[in-house]
Amino acid sequence: MPPLPCCNKAFWPKLLGLVSSSSPTMRNGYNYKFRGYILSSRSGTLYVGITGFFERRIHQHKYDSIEGFTRKYQIHRLVYYESYQDVQVAISREEANQALAAGKENFSD
Repeated sequence: MPPLPCCNKAFWPKLLGLVSSSSPTMRNGYNYKFRGYILSSRSGTLYVGITGFFERRIHQHKYDSIEGFTRKYQIHRLVYYESYQDVQVAISREEANQALAAGKENFSD
């Protein structure tokens, strides 16, 4: 089986470069970070998501704590993540990663 494209280091520079001009989000007096992540199954099925509670969310995926796509397709392996201070940037990157995971060439559609 060929390696997943998300595991290729040359794959990620296409997705980098978004910079936020807004101030960091605060929660309870702390700078709040959003994380975009990609999970994979053994068969190569990908899942792309964002969360503000990274450790908890990855645990939910890994141990099938919640119903949904990752439980149905046994998607448990974290293959990549990025941190953001601006939720809008995180959402934009998630959309680009989803398009890439779906095999679309043009990320703007």
